Amino acid sequence: MYTLTQNLSDTCLTSQRIYSDLQFDYLVPTADLEENKFNHQLYKNFKNKKNQEYIQQLSQQIDEQGLQRTPIVFADELLLIGGHHRKRALQLLGVSHIPVRKNDKGHTWKEFKNKPASIMVIMASDNQRPPENEYDKHCALVAFLEAHKVEFGCEPSKKDIMSYGATAGFSYEKWCAYKKLIGGGTYVHKSTKEVVNLPPRPELWKDIEKGEKSLAWACKTQKNDAARKMGIIRPKCDEHDNLLTSEVCSEMMECMGRDVKAALEEEVEVYGKMIQPFIDADKTLKSAMCSGYIEEVVAEGMRTILDIDAHKNGKGAHFDVSADSQPSTSNLPFDLEVKHTFEKYWTSGTEKIGYHLLCQTNETYDEFCVLYVYVPEHTWSLGGHGPKKLPINSLKGLDVKVLHGELYEDEKGNMKTKLQGVK
Repeated sequence: MYTLTQNLSDTCLTSQRIYSDLQFDYLVPTADLEENKFNHQLYKNFKNKKNQEYIQQLSQQIDEQGLQRTPIVFADELLLIGGHHRKRALQLLGVSHIPVRKNDKGHTWKEFKNKPASIMVIMASDNQRPPENEYDKHCALVAFLEAHKVEFGCEPSKKDIMSYGATAGFSYEKWCAYKKLIGGGTYVHKSTKEVVNLPPRPELWKDIEKGEKSLAWACKTQKNDAARKMGIIRPKCDEHDNLLTSEVCSEMMECMGRDVKAALEEEVEVYGKMIQPFIDADKTLKSAMCSGYIEEVVAEGMRTILDIDAHKNGKGAHFDVSADSQPSTSNLPFDLEVKHTFEKYWTSGTEKIGYHLLCQTNETYDEFCVLYVYVPEHTWSLGGHGPKKLPINSLKGLDVKVLHGELYEDEKGNMKTKLQGVK
C-alpha cells in the first residue's frame, strides 16, 4: 500500500517548488500513479519520437514555470483520466510525488471500465498533446470506433462517426475518403460526368503515415491515376494514327482569318451607340475563339471529306470533337482534343491523354503550323496550380503527323515549328 498526503512538506524540494499555489486533492507517490490503458489505445503514437520530444519540452516548461494543470483521476481509483504526458514530464524531473484531482463529475473506474468509448471521449477533452497530423487524428478515430463496438456491441452509425470524428479531429468526410482510398470505390469525373472506378491505393496512405503527404493529395492522386487508366484517357491505336488529313483542315485555314476577324469586329448597339466589344480582346480570348472555330470546322470537314459522323462536344466535355464507333473510324470510338496557340506552347486546364490537333498561328491568322499527334501520359506539365502546358519540345520522340507548316529539330536538339501561309 502507498501513503497519500496533502502536505507539500512531505514531498521533495522539486515538488514543493513546482506545485506551489496549485490546487489538488492528493499528492501521490510517482510510482503509484497508474496510467490508463484506454489512453494508450486512443493515442497509439504515445511513444513515438514526436511525443517523446513533446514530453521533454513539457518537462522543461514545468521546471521553469511550475505545473499549470493538475492531472485528473477517477473518484474511486488513482487511475489517470487526463495527464499522461504531464506524469511522464514530471518523472523526468525526478519528483517524489504527483498532485492529482478527482474529476469534477465524480466519474468512477467501476462505472467506466467496461465503457471504453465513453471514457475515451472524456479523455480526449482533457488531454494536453503535441500538434497532431492527419495520421494521428485518424488513429484516434479508429480507436473510438473499435471502443464503440466493445461498449455497445454494434457498428457505429454515421452519426456516431461524425461525433467521434469531431472529437478526434478527423471528420466523417475524411473517414469516407480514407475508406475509398484503402478499399476502392467510384467517383463521377467532373468534366465528363463519367463514373470512374477507383482501385484501392493503400500504398498512398503510407506517405500520410510518414507525415509527408495529405489525405487530399492521396485522394487526388487516386482519382487522377484512375482516370488515366479508363476511357477518359483514349488509347493510341494504329487505325487512328493517320485519321486526320491536310484536306480536313484546309477549309479551317483558308477561312479562319476572315471569320475570326469578323467575330472580333462585330458591332453591337448599347445606349444608342454602336460598339465593338471584342476588338481589343487579349490573346487568351482570341485563342479560345480560334479553338472553338477549329472544332466546328474540323468536325464538319470530318463529316464531309472523311465520311465520319463527328460532332463538336458541348462545354465541360473532356474532349472537343467525338465520333462514335463506325466503319470510317475502323469501328472504334474516336475523340479529338483541339488546341490553338500564338505562342511556343499549348495550354489546358486539365491533362489530356489522347489524339490532339495542335494549331499554331500568327496574329493575322494567315500562317499556320498544324500537327496531329497522340499525346501520351506524362507529356503535359502537371506541376502546381493553373493551366497545364504542352511545349513544342515535348513533342520530341512522338509520332507527329504534320498537316501544314514544318516541325523540325534544330542543331541543339530542340523541336521547332515553322508557320506557312495557305495557298
